[in-house]
Amino acid sequence: MLSFAIPLAHVGPYHHARLEALSKICQVSVFAYGDMQGVAYDEFSGVRSYRYFSAGDSNHNDCFSSTIEFLTVTKPDVIALPGWADRPSLSGLRWALHNNTPAIVFSDSQESDCNRFFWKERLKYRIVRIFSAALVAGKSHAHYVTKLGINPNNIRTGVDVVDNLYFQSGAENARADRENMRNKFGLPKKYFLASNRFLAGKNVLGIVEAYDRFLKAGAPDDWGLVLLGDGQELDFIKSTCNNLGIQDNVLLLGRKPYAELPIFYGLAGAFVHASFSETWGLVINEAMAAGLPVLVSSPSGCAPELVKNGINGYTFNPYDVAELANHMIKFAIGEYNLNSMGQASLHIISQWTPEVFAKNLVAVAEMALASPLPHANIFDKVLLWGLSR
Repeated sequence: MLSFAIPLAHVGPYHHARLEALSKICQVSVFAYGDMQGVAYDEFSGVRSYRYFSAGDSNHNDCFSSTIEFLTVTKPDVIALPGWADRPSLSGLRWALHNNTPAIVFSDSQESDCNRFFWKERLKYRIVRIFSAALVAGKSHAHYVTKLGINPNNIRTGVDVVDNLYFQSGAENARADRENMRNKFGLPKKYFLASNRFLAGKNVLGIVEAYDRFLKAGAPDDWGLVLLGDGQELDFIKSTCNNLGIQDNVLLLGRKPYAELPIFYGLAGAFVHASFSETWGLVINEAMAAGLPVLVSSPSGCAPELVKNGINGYTFNPYDVAELANHMIKFAIGEYNLNSMGQASLHIISQWTPEVFAKNLVAVAEMALASPLPHANIFDKVLLWGLSR
């Protein structure tokens, strides 16, 4: 049976669902090397089918040595690494190179995510091309790692998935007890839902401004706006709601635990995500698994794969508040069939599951094992050594 070693900063609910699916068909060892300070999700603490190590289990204090120790103990057939930028991933790549072991990179980076500088891209190319294969989020992410030197035949999609069944069943349970759940959490009968960290790039303010236009256009005011999350923009968003006079229509409910999220999805009428830039957007997976129609900003990495305009929702320009407001109005007045859109979301997201993640990761691992290991010259090795240390 194929054996994987996977260092991860943290093992949250997303990671756990993927690792459980993988552990059904492979031997999996995971090393969690980070702390949870500033992390937007809870560390998974339940029963695991995979071998689990944490930084506290190591005899070393620094992440380089503890990662090397983990890999030396587990002796995997293949290493899967979360990106190419942090020290544990670079340390794992060094170990793979030294031990003639294929390394797979997980990536949801797109070339369009930010401004790219030629000299940085050239250095990145020297590192990324040492990986034997990649499991990426979507087509645009595959294009980027190909440009960075990975064999396009050794690339598959499906890295960004969630536990669909958890959100679908949780949402259905909430709808079956709709009135009690609404009363318990103080939710309106109909609402647009957004779930984000409150950072400038997430453009929560754009959703608030679009909702203000929605109300001022005479749209049904029985549709509220529920915002989940927290962050540095929270006070500014509160003051904006007050200045616009819509504070009674907008519920700012803070960050919610994973166990409660399906309830908020299940009782919502539609989901809105307005980021200016987003590598993927796992909250959109969650909303679609809960059977919601979605409004998603076009720069979001998942948009080409998950959002089919007129079928399960619409994409929009995050800089165009009027465009988003117009879609929200049409949702509320019944111009779109929200039930059929929600069913379409369920169908589309059924192709993006932890089982697909596991199947495609095994596929790229087998390709990597069947291919010659990438060559690294002395410059590459020195660069890798310096970055990992």
